[in-house]
Amino acid sequence: MAIGALFMKATLVFLALSLETTCTNSQSCSTSDGSVCCVVMYRNVVRYKTLAYHTYYICSAGNLGIIPCKKRNPTCSACTSTSYQAVSVQTMESYMSFACCTGYSETGGSCYDINECASNKGGCVQNCHNNPGSYTCSCNAGYSKNGLYGCNDIDECASNNGGCDQNCQNNPGSYTCSCNAGYSKNGFHGCKDTIECDSNNGGCDQNCQNNPGSYTCSCNAGYSKIGFHGCKDIDECVNSNGGCDHICVNTEGSYFCECEQGYGLQGFHTCVEVIFGFSSPALTVHENEGIVHLTVVLNDTHEETTVVTFTTASDTANAPSDYVAVSDSLTFPPGASEQSVSIVIQDDQVLEGTEWFLAVLAASEVKVQSVITIQDDDSIIIGFLNNEMNNVSEKEGNISVIFGVVSGTLGLALTVEVTTTDEGTKGNFIGVSVNKTLTPSSPNASVSIIILQDNVVEDTESFSVSLMLVTQGLGQAVSIDPMKTSVLIIDQDVVTVGFKPDYLEVIE
Repeated sequence: MAIGALFMKATLVFLALSLETTCTNSQSCSTSDGSVCCVVMYRNVVRYKTLAYHTYYICSAGNLGIIPCKKRNPTCSACTSTSYQAVSVQTMESYMSFACCTGYSETGGSCYDINECASNKGGCVQNCHNNPGSYTCSCNAGYSKNGLYGCNDIDECASNNGGCDQNCQNNPGSYTCSCNAGYSKNGFHGCKDTIECDSNNGGCDQNCQNNPGSYTCSCNAGYSKIGFHGCKDIDECVNSNGGCDHICVNTEGSYFCECEQGYGLQGFHTCVEVIFGFSSPALTVHENEGIVHLTVVLNDTHEETTVVTFTTASDTANAPSDYVAVSDSLTFPPGASEQSVSIVIQDDQVLEGTEWFLAVLAASEVKVQSVITIQDDDSIIIGFLNNEMNNVSEKEGNISVIFGVVSGTLGLALTVEVTTTDEGTKGNFIGVSVNKTLTPSSPNASVSIIILQDNVVEDTESFSVSLMLVTQGLGQAVSIDPMKTSVLIIDQDVVTVGFKPDYLEVIE
């Protein structure tokens, strides 16, 4: 009987079928639909097919042959009942199953990359980089790897001082170069000597000497040091009368010896009797008088012609800017006792203060001198030179206060003190109190004032800057106008006003 021709009802049962969850050495990874899967080798699966008990009716009439008998078969007149026992058939079939590779997860039969960096940066200390099926850790610039996850700071200063000319400072993940006092940065690694003497003479009263990494102040002959920058006149007459026989006269930076009437100076210190001299040992003249007259006298009756030389010698007053130098011979015939000489005084319109020079008589290596003092009649006005500084934005960071001579000509060095006064700024600037020296070659100076930005909305605030003359002895020759100016700090901070939270919920 042809069993395959029978109408049957079958039940399928699959046994020993399982999915792989990990890859083994005998398995490989391949790409399927854009995802990487672990392909499992073909494996056999046993399938059982069972035929149940059934009753069949076979039509045996005529020439119809052995066919199933159907109730509505009009040609079948007789049927024979036949029963068949269950038949079990075993077949072998091959199936292929897969699981996802490490670093991938299975969804809907496909494998997708797992982003390990999404959770705690994959355990990386600094940077996590996700790759297909894996991930790697890396370190920021200035760090080196330590194992799979860690990072160690690189001490750049340990090798060749980091390339720095002078000082190398290691920082977490980086380093900086710095310079010693007296040097300024030159690029990232370099240092160059700061020429302190180029700015305001280094603050020195007189002489500034630049040195590698530093500078020194020194004083002219006749002066001694005060602190680092200052110089003061040495009063040579205090000690042993300066070595003078008669009179010691101290001058700014120097001194000279004078003799009493009837004596002349032989050399620098010694006084000897003479028959010639000035009618007055000292004269004072105003600069605008234009000329000074002196009388030369002989103190003894003489029967022969006497010749005396007359010259001028500079001290704090100099020829030809302050006076016209003279060099002449005075001839006294027998019986003559006096002669007049004149010296031209220059009215130079330059503030120089009181100055003096010497009128000198000489004969037979003995000299007699008279001190000629010139009283200066010039004046200057000092003031602020940048009025635009009166308004400054808080965000500008700093302002430069420029001041100096606004009227007249400066012919000597003088010192001005610059100070700031808070007028209710609540500390929005860094105050200063500093002395600045004005000179004939640099009659102007500047001071930088730092403005602080606080990110606080405030009203316009102000502080003042004041100037005061420190140099003494100039009287009314120097005036400061104005002595004080106010600086307004314009606030540019903003604040946003709104509801917080930006929505409200209410239950009716």
